[in-house]
Amino acid sequence: MKNIYFLSGLPRSGSTVLAAILSQNPEVHTTATSGLLDMLVGTLRAWADSMSVQATPDKVKSEAEIQRILHNICDSKYADIDKPIILDKARGWASDVNIPTMAKVLGHKPKVIATVRNIPDCVASMVRVAKPANLDDFLRTSELVNHVKESYQTLESGYRFAPECILFVDYDDLLSNPQKELDRIHAFLEIPAYEYDLNAINADHLKENDEEVWQVKGLHDVKSELKRQHSTTAEDVLGVFYRDYQQPRFWLGEGPGHRPIHDLDLQLSASLMGNFNEGWQLAQKIEREEPWNHRAAFNRGWYKLWKGNLLEGEQLLFRGRIEGVFGNEVPKSPVAMWDGETKGTILLNLEGGLGDQIHGLRYVREIKKRGCDVIVACSGALAMIARQVEDVTAVVQHEAVFGVVHDAWLPSMSAIPVLGYEFADIDGSPYIPVPVVPKAKKMRIGVRWQGNPQFEHEQHRLFPPHLMFNALRDVDAEFISLQRDEGAQHKPVWVKDVSLDSWEDTQRAIASCDLVISSCTSVAHLASAMGVETWIVVPVLPYYLWAKPENTTPWYDNTKLFRQKVFEDWTDPFREIGLKFKLKKAA
Repeated sequence: MKNIYFLSGLPRSGSTVLAAILSQNPEVHTTATSGLLDMLVGTLRAWADSMSVQATPDKVKSEAEIQRILHNICDSKYADIDKPIILDKARGWASDVNIPTMAKVLGHKPKVIATVRNIPDCVASMVRVAKPANLDDFLRTSELVNHVKESYQTLESGYRFAPECILFVDYDDLLSNPQKELDRIHAFLEIPAYEYDLNAINADHLKENDEEVWQVKGLHDVKSELKRQHSTTAEDVLGVFYRDYQQPRFWLGEGPGHRPIHDLDLQLSASLMGNFNEGWQLAQKIEREEPWNHRAAFNRGWYKLWKGNLLEGEQLLFRGRIEGVFGNEVPKSPVAMWDGETKGTILLNLEGGLGDQIHGLRYVREIKKRGCDVIVACSGALAMIARQVEDVTAVVQHEAVFGVVHDAWLPSMSAIPVLGYEFADIDGSPYIPVPVVPKAKKMRIGVRWQGNPQFEHEQHRLFPPHLMFNALRDVDAEFISLQRDEGAQHKPVWVKDVSLDSWEDTQRAIASCDLVISSCTSVAHLASAMGVETWIVVPVLPYYLWAKPENTTPWYDNTKLFRQKVFEDWTDPFREIGLKFKLKKAA
Protein backbone atom coordinates (compact mmCIF):
# COMPACT_ATOMS: atom_id res chain seq x y z
CA MET A 1 0.00 0.00 0.00
CA LYS A 2 1.52 3.32 -1.07
CA ASN A 3 1.44 6.45 1.07
CA ILE A 4 1.09 9.63 -0.98
CA TYR A 5 2.50 12.85 0.41
CA PHE A 6 2.96 16.20 -1.24
CA LEU A 7 5.73 18.68 -2.00
CA SER A 8 4.88 22.32 -2.55
CA GLY A 9 6.22 25.74 -1.63
CA LEU A 10 7.66 28.86 -3.21
CA PRO A 11 9.51 28.87 -6.53
CA ARG A 12 13.31 29.03 -6.13
CA SER A 13 13.11 27.91 -2.50
CA GLY A 14 14.75 24.50 -2.86
CA SER A 15 11.90 22.11 -3.63
CA THR A 16 13.80 20.46 -6.49
CA VAL A 17 17.01 19.98 -4.53
CA LEU A 18 15.01 18.64 -1.57
CA ALA A 19 13.20 16.19 -3.86
CA ALA A 20 16.56 15.08 -5.27
CA ILE A 21 17.96 14.48 -1.79
CA LEU A 22 14.92 12.54 -0.58
CA SER A 23 14.97 10.40 -3.72
CA GLN A 24 18.17 8.79 -2.41
CA ASN A 25 15.97 7.03 0.14
CA PRO A 26 15.06 3.61 -1.35
CA GLU A 27 11.60 3.90 0.24
CA VAL A 28 10.79 7.28 -1.35
CA HIS A 29 9.78 8.21 -4.91
CA THR A 30 9.89 11.94 -5.67
CA THR A 31 8.58 13.69 -8.77
CA ALA A 32 9.17 16.77 -10.84
CA THR A 33 6.13 19.02 -11.14
CA SER A 34 3.42 16.37 -11.46
CA GLY A 35 0.25 16.27 -13.50
CA LEU A 36 -1.67 14.53 -10.73
CA LEU A 37 -3.24 17.69 -9.37
CA ASP A 38 -4.31 18.77 -12.85
CA MET A 39 -5.88 15.36 -13.46
CA LEU A 40 -7.84 15.51 -10.22
CA VAL A 41 -9.02 19.07 -10.84
CA GLY A 42 -10.03 18.22 -14.42
CA THR A 43 -11.98 15.17 -13.26
CA LEU A 44 -13.76 17.18 -10.56
CA ARG A 45 -14.78 19.85 -13.07
CA ALA A 46 -16.02 17.30 -15.59
CA TRP A 47 -17.99 15.58 -12.83
CA ALA A 48 -19.56 18.83 -11.65
CA ASP A 49 -20.48 19.82 -15.23
CA SER A 50 -22.02 16.46 -16.10
CA MET A 51 -25.78 16.68 -16.66
CA SER A 52 -26.25 13.09 -15.49
CA VAL A 53 -24.46 13.83 -12.23
CA GLN A 54 -26.50 16.99 -11.72
CA ALA A 55 -29.67 14.97 -12.30
CA THR A 56 -28.73 12.30 -9.74
CA PRO A 57 -31.08 12.58 -6.74
CA ASP A 58 -28.75 10.71 -4.35
CA LYS A 59 -26.10 13.36 -3.68
CA VAL A 60 -24.45 11.34 -0.91
CA LYS A 61 -23.88 8.43 -3.26
CA SER A 62 -22.66 10.77 -5.99
CA GLU A 63 -20.12 12.34 -3.61
CA ALA A 64 -18.86 8.90 -2.59
CA GLU A 65 -18.45 7.92 -6.24
CA ILE A 66 -16.34 10.92 -7.18
CA GLN A 67 -14.12 10.51 -4.12
CA ARG A 68 -13.57 6.85 -5.06
CA ILE A 69 -12.72 7.85 -8.63
CA LEU A 70 -10.22 10.46 -7.42
CA HIS A 71 -8.66 7.94 -5.04
CA ASN A 72 -8.27 5.45 -7.88
CA ILE A 73 -6.62 8.10 -10.05
CA CYS A 74 -4.01 8.61 -7.34
CA ASP A 75 -3.41 4.85 -7.11
CA SER A 76 -3.24 4.42 -10.89
CA LYS A 77 -0.83 7.34 -11.32
CA TYR A 78 1.82 5.47 -9.33
CA ALA A 79 0.84 1.85 -9.97
CA ASP A 80 4.20 1.18 -11.68
CA ILE A 81 6.27 2.63 -8.83
CA ASP A 82 7.56 -0.07 -6.48
CA LYS A 83 8.33 2.28 -3.59
CA PRO A 84 5.92 2.64 -0.67
CA ILE A 85 6.26 6.40 -0.25
CA ILE A 86 5.30 8.88 -2.98
CA LEU A 87 6.17 12.57 -2.72
CA ASP A 88 4.17 14.31 -5.46
CA LYS A 89 5.20 17.86 -6.34
CA ALA A 90 2.88 20.70 -7.38
CA ARG A 91 2.61 24.31 -6.18
CA GLY A 92 -1.13 24.00 -5.67
CA TRP A 93 -1.11 21.20 -3.11
CA ALA A 94 -0.85 23.66 -0.24
CA SER A 95 -3.95 25.70 -1.17
CA ASP A 96 -7.01 26.09 1.04
CA VAL A 97 -9.07 24.46 -1.74
CA ASN A 98 -6.95 21.38 -2.40
CA ILE A 99 -6.14 20.47 1.20
CA PRO A 100 -9.76 19.67 2.16
CA THR A 101 -10.34 17.95 -1.20
CA MET A 102 -7.37 15.64 -0.69
CA ALA A 103 -8.49 14.92 2.88
CA LYS A 104 -11.65 13.40 1.41
CA VAL A 105 -9.76 11.53 -1.30
CA LEU A 106 -7.17 10.06 1.05
CA GLY A 107 -9.48 9.50 3.98
CA HIS A 108 -7.16 11.50 6.24
CA LYS A 109 -5.56 14.93 6.36
CA PRO A 110 -2.85 15.31 3.71
CA LYS A 111 0.74 16.06 4.63
CA VAL A 112 2.44 18.76 2.58
CA ILE A 113 6.13 19.66 2.76
CA ALA A 114 6.47 23.28 1.68
CA THR A 115 9.85 24.81 0.95
CA VAL A 116 10.01 28.53 1.73
CA ARG A 117 12.41 31.41 1.42
CA ASN A 118 12.44 35.15 1.89
CA ILE A 119 10.50 36.49 -1.13
CA PRO A 120 13.20 38.92 -2.34
CA ASP A 121 15.61 35.96 -2.38
CA CYS A 122 13.17 33.97 -4.53
CA VAL A 123 12.81 36.85 -6.98
CA ALA A 124 16.57 37.51 -7.03
CA SER A 125 17.14 33.84 -7.83
CA MET A 126 14.73 34.15 -10.77
CA VAL A 127 16.74 37.14 -11.99
CA ARG A 128 20.02 35.23 -11.73
CA VAL A 129 18.66 32.38 -13.84
CA ALA A 130 16.76 34.47 -16.41
CA LYS A 131 19.48 37.14 -16.78
CA PRO A 132 17.09 39.78 -18.16
CA ALA A 133 18.46 42.65 -20.19
CA ASN A 134 15.98 45.06 -18.56
CA LEU A 135 15.48 44.36 -14.85
CA ASP A 136 12.63 46.85 -14.42
CA ASP A 137 10.66 45.36 -17.30
CA PHE A 138 11.37 41.79 -16.18
CA LEU A 139 10.14 42.42 -12.63
CA ARG A 140 6.95 44.05 -13.91
CA THR A 141 6.01 41.64 -16.70
CA SER A 142 7.69 38.28 -16.15
CA GLU A 143 5.46 35.27 -15.56
CA LEU A 144 8.28 33.88 -13.42
CA VAL A 145 8.02 36.75 -10.96
CA ASN A 146 4.24 36.58 -11.03
CA HIS A 147 4.55 32.86 -10.27
CA VAL A 148 6.39 33.74 -7.06
CA LYS A 149 3.64 36.16 -6.02
CA GLU A 150 0.83 33.71 -6.75
CA SER A 151 2.62 30.87 -4.96
CA TYR A 152 3.09 33.04 -1.88
CA GLN A 153 -0.62 33.85 -1.77
CA THR A 154 -1.59 30.21 -2.32
CA LEU A 155 0.72 28.96 0.38
CA GLU A 156 -0.41 31.57 2.87
CA SER A 157 -4.09 30.76 2.30
CA GLY A 158 -3.42 27.06 2.77
CA TYR A 159 -1.44 27.66 5.95
CA ARG A 160 -4.19 29.85 7.41
CA PHE A 161 -6.71 27.12 6.60
CA ALA A 162 -4.85 24.05 7.88
CA PRO A 163 -1.45 24.75 9.51
CA GLU A 164 -1.29 21.20 10.85
CA CYS A 165 -1.09 19.83 7.30
CA ILE A 166 2.00 21.78 6.28
CA LEU A 167 5.64 21.42 7.28
CA PHE A 168 7.74 24.40 6.26
CA VAL A 169 11.35 23.83 5.26
CA ASP A 170 13.27 27.07 4.98
CA TYR A 171 15.89 27.10 2.22
CA ASP A 172 18.47 28.82 4.40
CA ASP A 173 17.90 26.28 7.20
CA LEU A 174 18.28 23.42 4.72
CA LEU A 175 21.67 24.79 3.67
CA SER A 176 22.93 25.62 7.14
CA ASN A 177 21.67 22.54 8.99
CA PRO A 178 20.46 19.94 6.50
CA GLN A 179 20.40 17.01 8.94
CA LYS A 180 18.06 18.85 11.29
CA GLU A 181 15.65 19.67 8.45
CA LEU A 182 15.74 16.11 7.09
CA ASP A 183 15.02 14.78 10.57
CA ARG A 184 12.03 17.12 10.81
CA ILE A 185 10.74 15.82 7.47
CA HIS A 186 11.11 12.21 8.58
CA ALA A 187 9.25 12.92 11.79
CA PHE A 188 6.47 14.75 9.91
CA LEU A 189 6.01 11.90 7.42
CA GLU A 190 6.53 9.30 10.16
CA ILE A 191 9.17 7.39 8.20
CA PRO A 192 12.42 5.81 9.46
CA ALA A 193 15.61 7.85 9.55
CA TYR A 194 17.97 7.61 6.59
CA GLU A 195 21.50 8.82 5.98
CA TYR A 196 21.72 10.97 2.85
CA ASP A 197 24.83 11.83 0.82
CA LEU A 198 24.71 15.60 0.42
CA ASN A 199 27.79 15.59 -1.82
CA ALA A 200 26.30 13.29 -4.46
CA ILE A 201 22.89 14.78 -5.24
CA ASN A 202 21.38 13.60 -8.55
CA ALA A 203 18.31 15.35 -9.94
CA ASP A 204 18.29 13.90 -13.46
CA HIS A 205 14.84 12.35 -12.96
CA LEU A 206 13.47 15.77 -11.88
CA LYS A 207 14.38 17.73 -15.03
CA GLU A 208 11.60 19.76 -16.63
CA ASN A 209 11.18 21.45 -20.00
CA ASP A 210 12.13 24.83 -18.59
CA GLU A 211 13.10 26.44 -21.87
CA GLU A 212 9.91 25.30 -23.58
CA VAL A 213 7.53 26.27 -20.76
CA TRP A 214 9.25 29.30 -19.20
CA GLN A 215 11.67 30.31 -21.98
CA VAL A 216 14.50 30.02 -19.43
CA LYS A 217 17.19 27.35 -19.38
CA GLY A 218 18.26 25.59 -16.21
CA LEU A 219 15.38 26.67 -14.01
CA HIS A 220 15.38 23.30 -12.23
CA ASP A 221 19.06 22.43 -12.50
CA VAL A 222 20.57 21.10 -9.27
CA LYS A 223 24.24 20.97 -8.28
CA SER A 224 25.63 17.71 -6.93
CA GLU A 225 26.74 19.32 -3.66
CA LEU A 226 24.37 21.02 -1.21
CA LYS A 227 25.83 24.47 -0.68
CA ARG A 228 25.05 28.12 -1.37
CA GLN A 229 25.65 28.87 -5.04
CA HIS A 230 25.91 32.68 -4.97
CA SER A 231 27.78 35.21 -2.88
CA THR A 232 25.65 38.16 -4.02
CA THR A 233 22.63 39.03 -1.88
CA ALA A 234 19.08 39.74 -3.03
CA GLU A 235 19.73 43.43 -2.31
CA ASP A 236 22.74 43.29 -4.64
CA VAL A 237 20.64 41.72 -7.42
CA LEU A 238 17.41 43.70 -7.04
CA GLY A 239 18.94 46.99 -6.01
CA VAL A 240 16.31 49.72 -5.72
CA PHE A 241 13.54 47.17 -6.29
CA TYR A 242 14.42 45.07 -3.24
CA ARG A 243 11.91 46.73 -0.95
CA ASP A 244 9.05 46.11 -3.40
CA TYR A 245 9.27 42.37 -2.74
CA GLN A 246 9.63 42.31 1.03
CA GLN A 247 6.73 40.35 2.46
CA PRO A 248 6.03 38.94 5.94
CA ARG A 249 7.46 35.47 6.48
CA PHE A 250 4.16 34.14 7.79
CA TRP A 251 5.71 30.71 8.34
CA LEU A 252 7.75 32.38 11.11
CA GLY A 253 4.73 34.15 12.56
CA GLU A 254 5.46 37.50 10.95
CA GLY A 255 2.51 39.73 10.14
CA PRO A 256 2.08 42.88 8.04
CA GLY A 257 3.85 44.92 10.71
CA HIS A 258 7.14 43.30 9.77
CA ARG A 259 7.13 44.99 6.37
CA PRO A 260 9.41 48.05 6.52
CA ILE A 261 7.72 51.43 6.28
CA HIS A 262 8.55 53.32 3.09
CA ASP A 263 8.16 57.03 2.46
CA LEU A 264 5.28 56.11 0.13
CA ASP A 265 3.41 54.71 3.14
CA LEU A 266 4.08 57.90 5.09
CA GLN A 267 2.97 59.97 2.10
CA LEU A 268 -0.33 58.09 1.82
CA SER A 269 -0.98 58.52 5.53
CA ALA A 270 -0.27 62.25 5.31
CA SER A 271 -2.48 62.60 2.23
CA LEU A 272 -5.43 60.78 3.79
CA MET A 273 -5.24 63.13 6.76
CA GLY A 274 -5.15 66.17 4.47
CA ASN A 275 -1.55 67.07 5.34
CA PHE A 276 -0.73 67.91 1.75
CA ASN A 277 2.33 70.06 2.41
CA GLU A 278 3.93 67.14 4.25
CA GLY A 279 2.86 64.79 1.45
CA TRP A 280 4.38 67.07 -1.18
CA GLN A 281 7.68 67.22 0.69
CA LEU A 282 7.75 63.42 0.80
CA ALA A 283 6.91 63.30 -2.91
CA GLN A 284 9.92 65.50 -3.68
CA LYS A 285 12.17 63.44 -1.42
CA ILE A 286 11.17 60.17 -3.12
CA GLU A 287 11.67 61.76 -6.55
CA ARG A 288 15.26 62.65 -5.61
CA GLU A 289 16.01 59.23 -4.13
CA GLU A 290 13.97 56.97 -6.44
CA PRO A 291 13.36 58.66 -9.81
CA TRP A 292 12.66 55.21 -11.30
CA ASN A 293 9.74 54.58 -8.90
CA HIS A 294 6.61 54.62 -11.08
CA ARG A 295 4.21 54.31 -8.15
CA ALA A 296 5.82 57.34 -6.52
CA ALA A 297 5.60 59.23 -9.82
CA PHE A 298 1.90 58.38 -10.02
CA ASN A 299 1.35 59.75 -6.50
CA ARG A 300 3.38 62.83 -7.39
CA GLY A 301 1.03 63.40 -10.31
CA TRP A 302 -1.84 64.04 -7.90
CA TYR A 303 0.25 66.67 -6.14
CA LYS A 304 1.08 68.38 -9.44
CA LEU A 305 -2.66 68.62 -10.12
CA TRP A 306 -3.12 70.00 -6.60
CA LYS A 307 -0.58 72.68 -7.48
CA GLY A 308 -2.45 73.54 -10.70
CA ASN A 309 -0.13 71.84 -13.20
CA LEU A 310 -2.53 69.75 -15.29
CA LEU A 311 -0.27 68.53 -18.09
CA GLU A 312 2.68 67.63 -15.88
CA GLY A 313 0.38 65.97 -13.37
CA GLU A 314 -1.37 63.85 -16.01
CA GLN A 315 1.96 62.83 -17.51
CA LEU A 316 3.01 61.52 -14.10
CA LEU A 317 -0.34 59.77 -13.61
CA PHE A 318 0.34 57.99 -16.90
CA ARG A 319 3.27 56.22 -15.24
CA GLY A 320 0.76 54.57 -12.96
CA ARG A 321 -0.23 52.44 -15.95
CA ILE A 322 3.13 50.70 -15.69
CA GLU A 323 2.18 49.55 -12.18
CA GLY A 324 -1.42 48.77 -13.14
CA VAL A 325 -2.86 51.43 -10.80
CA PHE A 326 -4.28 53.82 -13.41
CA GLY A 327 -6.50 53.41 -16.44
CA ASN A 328 -7.40 50.12 -18.08
CA GLU A 329 -5.44 47.49 -19.93
CA VAL A 330 -4.49 48.29 -23.52
CA PRO A 331 -7.51 47.47 -25.71
CA LYS A 332 -7.28 44.74 -28.32
CA SER A 333 -6.66 47.24 -31.08
CA PRO A 334 -4.47 46.40 -34.08
CA VAL A 335 -3.28 50.03 -34.41
CA ALA A 336 -1.14 52.44 -32.40
CA MET A 337 -2.19 54.99 -29.82
CA TRP A 338 -3.14 58.37 -31.29
CA ASP A 339 -0.46 61.07 -31.36
CA GLY A 340 -2.94 63.94 -31.05
CA GLU A 341 -2.28 65.27 -34.58
CA THR A 342 -2.72 62.59 -37.25
CA LYS A 343 -6.09 62.82 -39.00
CA GLY A 344 -8.32 59.78 -39.28
CA THR A 345 -10.86 57.77 -37.28
CA ILE A 346 -9.95 57.69 -33.60
CA LEU A 347 -11.31 55.10 -31.19
CA LEU A 348 -11.82 56.83 -27.82
CA ASN A 349 -11.50 54.03 -25.27
CA LEU A 350 -13.45 55.10 -22.19
CA GLU A 351 -11.70 53.85 -19.05
CA GLY A 352 -12.27 53.35 -15.35
CA GLY A 353 -15.64 53.23 -13.62
CA LEU A 354 -18.84 54.51 -15.16
CA GLY A 355 -18.21 58.01 -13.75
CA ASP A 356 -14.75 58.09 -15.35
CA GLN A 357 -16.26 56.95 -18.64
CA ILE A 358 -18.93 59.66 -18.53
CA HIS A 359 -16.17 62.18 -17.82
CA GLY A 360 -14.13 60.77 -20.73
CA LEU A 361 -16.91 61.53 -23.23
CA ARG A 362 -15.86 65.20 -23.03
CA TYR A 363 -12.90 64.41 -25.29
CA VAL A 364 -15.11 63.59 -28.28
CA ARG A 365 -15.40 67.27 -29.18
CA GLU A 366 -11.69 67.85 -28.57
CA ILE A 367 -10.75 65.05 -30.97
CA LYS A 368 -13.29 66.33 -33.50
CA LYS A 369 -11.72 69.81 -33.34
CA ARG A 370 -8.51 68.24 -34.64
CA GLY A 371 -10.23 67.02 -37.78
CA CYS A 372 -10.90 63.40 -36.75
CA ASP A 373 -13.94 61.16 -36.61
CA VAL A 374 -14.62 59.51 -33.25
CA ILE A 375 -15.76 56.01 -32.36
CA VAL A 376 -16.46 55.51 -28.66
CA ALA A 377 -15.74 52.22 -26.85
CA CYS A 378 -17.49 51.97 -23.49
CA SER A 379 -19.29 49.71 -21.04
CA GLY A 380 -22.55 48.41 -22.44
CA ALA A 381 -24.60 50.19 -19.76
CA LEU A 382 -23.50 53.58 -21.12
CA ALA A 383 -23.87 52.88 -24.84
CA MET A 384 -27.18 54.73 -25.19
CA ILE A 385 -25.76 57.75 -23.36
CA ALA A 386 -22.58 57.80 -25.45
CA ARG A 387 -24.46 57.70 -28.75
CA GLN A 388 -26.24 60.96 -27.83
CA VAL A 389 -22.98 62.92 -27.66
CA GLU A 390 -22.50 65.23 -30.61
CA ASP A 391 -19.81 64.18 -33.12
CA VAL A 392 -19.81 60.51 -32.07
CA THR A 393 -19.63 58.44 -35.27
CA ALA A 394 -20.34 55.08 -33.63
CA VAL A 395 -20.43 53.37 -30.23
CA VAL A 396 -19.10 49.89 -29.47
CA GLN A 397 -18.68 47.91 -26.30
CA HIS A 398 -15.15 47.38 -25.05
CA GLU A 399 -15.20 43.73 -26.02
CA ALA A 400 -15.82 44.58 -29.69
CA VAL A 401 -12.87 46.95 -30.20
CA PHE A 402 -10.82 44.55 -32.30
CA GLY A 403 -13.60 44.18 -34.87
CA VAL A 404 -14.04 47.92 -35.49
CA VAL A 405 -11.97 49.67 -38.16
CA HIS A 406 -10.09 52.72 -36.82
CA ASP A 407 -6.78 54.46 -37.47
CA ALA A 408 -5.64 55.02 -33.88
CA TRP A 409 -6.98 54.79 -30.35
CA LEU A 410 -6.89 57.06 -27.30
CA PRO A 411 -7.23 56.06 -23.63
CA SER A 412 -9.69 58.53 -22.12
CA MET A 413 -7.93 58.80 -18.74
CA SER A 414 -4.72 59.84 -20.51
CA ALA A 415 -6.21 62.13 -23.14
CA ILE A 416 -4.67 65.24 -21.57
CA PRO A 417 -1.01 64.31 -22.25
CA VAL A 418 -1.93 63.60 -25.87
CA LEU A 419 -3.92 66.81 -26.28
CA GLY A 420 -1.28 68.84 -24.42
CA TYR A 421 -3.85 70.77 -22.37
CA GLU A 422 -3.44 72.80 -19.20
CA PHE A 423 -6.35 73.72 -16.92
CA ALA A 424 -6.89 76.97 -18.86
CA ASP A 425 -7.60 74.94 -22.01
CA ILE A 426 -10.40 72.86 -20.45
CA ASP A 427 -13.89 73.42 -21.84
CA GLY A 428 -16.30 72.98 -18.92
CA SER A 429 -19.49 73.41 -20.94
CA PRO A 430 -22.04 70.55 -21.13
CA TYR A 431 -21.50 67.76 -23.65
CA ILE A 432 -24.31 65.31 -22.90
CA PRO A 433 -27.75 66.50 -24.07
CA VAL A 434 -30.61 67.11 -21.64
CA PRO A 435 -33.81 65.27 -22.62
CA VAL A 436 -37.05 67.24 -22.51
CA VAL A 437 -39.05 66.14 -19.46
CA PRO A 438 -41.87 67.72 -17.43
CA LYS A 439 -40.60 70.07 -14.73
CA ALA A 440 -41.95 70.14 -11.18
CA LYS A 441 -43.90 73.18 -9.97
CA LYS A 442 -41.38 73.81 -7.23
CA MET A 443 -37.65 73.38 -7.02
CA ARG A 444 -36.67 69.72 -7.48
CA ILE A 445 -33.44 68.37 -5.99
CA GLY A 446 -31.99 64.95 -6.82
CA VAL A 447 -29.86 63.37 -4.10
CA ARG A 448 -27.38 60.52 -4.03
CA TRP A 449 -25.40 59.71 -0.92
CA GLN A 450 -23.36 56.63 -1.77
CA GLY A 451 -21.23 55.38 -4.65
CA ASN A 452 -20.24 51.98 -5.96
CA PRO A 453 -19.04 49.82 -3.02
CA GLN A 454 -16.57 48.13 -5.39
CA PHE A 455 -14.66 51.40 -5.87
CA GLU A 456 -11.16 50.99 -4.43
CA HIS A 457 -11.41 53.88 -1.98
CA GLU A 458 -15.17 53.92 -1.37
CA GLN A 459 -14.57 53.90 2.40
CA HIS A 460 -12.93 57.33 2.16
CA ARG A 461 -15.78 59.03 0.28
CA LEU A 462 -18.57 57.32 2.25
CA PHE A 463 -20.32 59.64 4.71
CA PRO A 464 -23.19 58.99 7.14
CA PRO A 465 -26.35 59.60 5.04
CA HIS A 466 -28.15 61.32 7.91
CA LEU A 467 -25.77 64.28 7.60
CA MET A 468 -27.08 64.95 4.09
CA PHE A 469 -30.70 64.44 5.10
CA ASN A 470 -30.38 66.71 8.16
CA ALA A 471 -28.87 69.46 6.00
CA LEU A 472 -31.75 69.25 3.50
CA ARG A 473 -34.74 68.39 5.70
CA ASP A 474 -36.10 71.94 6.03
CA VAL A 475 -35.34 73.07 2.48
CA ASP A 476 -38.48 74.10 0.60
CA ALA A 477 -38.09 71.77 -2.37
CA GLU A 478 -39.21 68.46 -3.81
CA PHE A 479 -36.61 65.72 -3.44
CA ILE A 480 -36.08 62.64 -5.58
CA SER A 481 -33.68 59.78 -4.94
CA LEU A 482 -30.92 59.11 -7.46
CA GLN A 483 -29.64 56.30 -5.24
CA ARG A 484 -30.14 52.71 -6.36
CA ASP A 485 -28.99 49.32 -5.14
CA GLU A 486 -26.75 49.43 -2.05
CA GLY A 487 -27.51 52.36 0.22
CA ALA A 488 -31.07 52.89 -1.04
CA GLN A 489 -32.45 51.62 2.27
CA HIS A 490 -31.34 54.85 3.99
CA LYS A 491 -33.77 57.01 1.96
CA PRO A 492 -36.10 59.08 4.17
CA VAL A 493 -39.85 59.09 3.43
CA TRP A 494 -39.79 62.69 2.18
CA VAL A 495 -37.48 61.74 -0.70
CA LYS A 496 -39.47 60.33 -3.64
CA ASP A 497 -38.53 57.27 -5.65
CA VAL A 498 -38.20 57.54 -9.44
CA SER A 499 -37.32 54.99 -12.10
CA LEU A 500 -33.57 54.31 -12.26
CA ASP A 501 -33.66 51.02 -14.15
CA SER A 502 -31.31 52.25 -16.88
CA TRP A 503 -28.90 55.10 -17.43
CA GLU A 504 -31.41 56.70 -19.74
CA ASP A 505 -33.90 56.63 -16.84
CA THR A 506 -31.30 58.26 -14.61
CA GLN A 507 -30.61 60.85 -17.32
CA ARG A 508 -34.33 61.75 -17.48
CA ALA A 509 -34.53 61.92 -13.67
CA ILE A 510 -31.57 64.30 -13.59
CA ALA A 511 -33.12 66.39 -16.38
CA SER A 512 -36.17 66.93 -14.17
CA CYS A 513 -34.00 68.41 -11.42
CA ASP A 514 -32.95 71.97 -10.76
CA LEU A 515 -30.08 70.75 -8.59
CA VAL A 516 -28.29 67.46 -7.96
CA ILE A 517 -26.41 66.85 -4.70
CA SER A 518 -24.19 63.76 -4.58
CA SER A 519 -21.07 62.21 -3.23
CA CYS A 520 -18.30 61.63 -5.80
CA THR A 521 -20.29 59.23 -8.02
CA SER A 522 -21.11 58.51 -11.64
CA VAL A 523 -24.45 60.28 -11.14
CA ALA A 524 -22.55 63.45 -10.20
CA HIS A 525 -20.55 63.18 -13.43
CA LEU A 526 -23.66 62.65 -15.55
CA ALA A 527 -25.50 65.60 -14.00
CA SER A 528 -22.42 67.81 -14.41
CA ALA A 529 -21.89 66.71 -18.02
CA MET A 530 -25.54 67.58 -18.75
CA GLY A 531 -25.05 71.09 -17.37
CA VAL A 532 -27.48 70.60 -14.49
CA GLU A 533 -26.34 72.47 -11.39
CA THR A 534 -24.47 69.91 -9.30
CA TRP A 535 -23.01 69.94 -5.82
CA ILE A 536 -20.46 67.21 -5.11
CA VAL A 537 -19.33 66.25 -1.61
CA VAL A 538 -15.69 65.11 -1.78
CA PRO A 539 -13.34 63.63 0.86
CA VAL A 540 -10.32 65.40 2.31
CA LEU A 541 -8.14 63.41 -0.12
CA PRO A 542 -10.25 63.84 -3.27
CA TYR A 543 -10.21 61.93 -6.54
CA TYR A 544 -7.56 63.25 -8.92
CA LEU A 545 -10.15 65.17 -10.95
CA TRP A 546 -10.91 67.29 -7.88
CA ALA A 547 -7.28 67.65 -6.69
CA LYS A 548 -7.08 71.35 -7.55
CA PRO A 549 -8.04 72.93 -4.19
CA GLU A 550 -10.97 75.10 -5.22
CA ASN A 551 -14.72 74.97 -4.65
CA THR A 552 -15.36 75.08 -8.38
CA THR A 553 -13.85 72.86 -11.05
CA PRO A 554 -12.67 73.62 -14.59
CA TRP A 555 -14.12 70.30 -15.73
CA TYR A 556 -17.76 71.35 -15.28
CA ASP A 557 -19.05 74.94 -15.40
CA ASN A 558 -22.16 74.32 -13.29
CA THR A 559 -20.56 72.22 -10.55
CA LYS A 560 -19.49 73.14 -7.03
CA LEU A 561 -17.37 71.07 -4.67
CA PHE A 562 -18.04 70.81 -0.94
CA ARG A 563 -14.87 69.51 0.64
CA GLN A 564 -14.33 67.49 3.77
CA LYS A 565 -11.78 69.39 5.84
CA VAL A 566 -10.92 66.86 8.55
CA PHE A 567 -10.38 63.14 7.97
CA GLU A 568 -13.38 61.05 9.14
CA ASP A 569 -15.32 64.24 10.04
CA TRP A 570 -18.00 65.14 7.48
CA THR A 571 -19.71 67.98 9.35
CA ASP A 572 -18.02 70.83 7.44
CA PRO A 573 -19.30 70.13 3.90
CA PHE A 574 -22.86 69.60 5.10
CA ARG A 575 -22.72 72.71 7.30
CA GLU A 576 -21.71 74.60 4.14
CA ILE A 577 -24.57 73.04 2.18
CA GLY A 578 -27.05 74.04 4.88
CA LEU A 579 -25.65 77.57 4.92
CA LYS A 580 -25.86 77.75 1.12
CA PHE A 581 -29.61 77.08 1.24
CA LYS A 582 -30.12 79.65 3.99
CA LEU A 583 -28.36 82.27 1.86
CA LYS A 584 -30.48 81.30 -1.16
CA LYS A 585 -33.63 81.67 0.92
CA ALA A 586 -32.54 85.04 2.29
CA ALA A 587 -31.80 86.28 -1.21
